[in-house]
Amino acid sequence: MKNPDPTTKGGDWPVPATDWCESRLVVTARTRQPTRLDDWPVEVPPPDPPIAELTALAQQAPAGSGLWIAGGEPTLRGDLPALVTALAGPQSGGLGLRTDGLALADPTALAPLVDGGLERVRLFLHSPRPEAHDWLVKQPGATRQVIRALRACATAGLTVELEATITRPTMSQLVDLVELASRLDIGDLHLRRLVARGPAADATLMLAARFALLEHHLQEAVTAAAAGRVRLFLHGHPLCTVPSADRYRVPPQKVGWLVPEASGWRPVSDLLARPAPQARCQDCPGLPQCDGAPADYVAQFGWSELTPGALTP
Repeated sequence: MKNPDPTTKGGDWPVPATDWCESRLVVTARTRQPTRLDDWPVEVPPPDPPIAELTALAQQAPAGSGLWIAGGEPTLRGDLPALVTALAGPQSGGLGLRTDGLALADPTALAPLVDGGLERVRLFLHSPRPEAHDWLVKQPGATRQVIRALRACATAGLTVELEATITRPTMSQLVDLVELASRLDIGDLHLRRLVARGPAADATLMLAARFALLEHHLQEAVTAAAAGRVRLFLHGHPLCTVPSADRYRVPPQKVGWLVPEASGWRPVSDLLARPAPQARCQDCPGLPQCDGAPADYVAQFGWSELTPGALTP
């Protein structure tokens, strides 16, 4: 499940996140069930777009960016195997599926996707501890199913990645998550900032990882990742808040969302649009390196943990 060639430019390990980009094709706005995290607050999901519309939309992905089928929860589409077949090919850059993994624990459900040309999966695992992950996703037994899906995907020959939303209760477990990824031979681990939306909007104080407290745990995770040859990607954190993990931080423009334009999809487009920051630090280099302070974080916690001397745009 590791990357085929985990060596990097100049013999440096790992490849900096700035050398990477991806496009995420939103194929459904439906979600499996509410969690405690930053689910999409789309009360009435629009109908799933037809395959022809999605294949045309996928052509807008920039050359060189890997294409990922995303959602919502894409495995809720009954025609997912046919969609994979329509999207797969050299132009997809190694077609991937970004999912909670619950539908992939059964090898019989996985086989049509592999036969259709799926090459990669990215499974959500927010904590290595079952009681923590299951609590966050409000799904008893979810951790066990994700691990089963991970092994089924590996057996089927897919490249497997993990993605975790960093929360205050689980940030001390980042090292354990990295070590688990290494033991399971996972090449890439994506760590994402919790956004104050959906269920998390009403529990930000309890769930959001404070920048000042996170730095120490990230440094430990970086050290463990280098030792275990796991490639880290850090999403959603301003440049000044993660100096020890800066080379793992994904610049905001490196992830692109391809969202259907049909009627009813405007709330999803607005949700995924990258908002302009309310303010930036005096020393902020701005885009493309950093898009400034997250407005939702500043609204909740203020500027005390960011570089002093904020300037309004």
